[in-house]
Amino acid sequence: MAEAAAAEGGVELPLTLLVLAVAGFGPVAAPGPLYSNCGKLVTRPAAIIVTCADANYQLRSLRWRSWGPATAVATGTAEINDCTPTCVAGHGHAYAVSVTLSRPTRCGRSLRFLRLAVTFAGARPKGLRKTDIVAGSCRF
Repeated sequence: MAEAAAAEGGVELPLTLLVLAVAGFGPVAAPGPLYSNCGKLVTRPAAIIVTCADANYQLRSLRWRSWGPATAVATGTAEINDCTPTCVAGHGHAYAVSVTLSRPTRCGRSLRFLRLAVTFAGARPKGLRKTDIVAGSCRF
């Protein structure tokens, strides 16, 4: 019976659509802009390192509610080192956050989100505002 369906073209059309979709010609939705996570371009990352030099400020367990052409929105946990008495000897603290990526900008051949907004749901680290804004650039 499968041979009869193949001979009648019943199997060929779905296989053709699959090949076209995998090759990038089919009806596959575009993922939206990318985000540079310390130089690695990603979509819907589970974690973002905010301070790339020392990783003392990271976003973890990100659950993306949306990833569109203008913004991307997630919830998760910010893990921030208190650097007390020093950053090497400091302790990490976790804070509930919402994360918004925005300002999609053409950077060479890719479209990237260049603004990261981290909004603390309750408690937040000393020295940071309720919404911490981190501006990116096309260079990194």
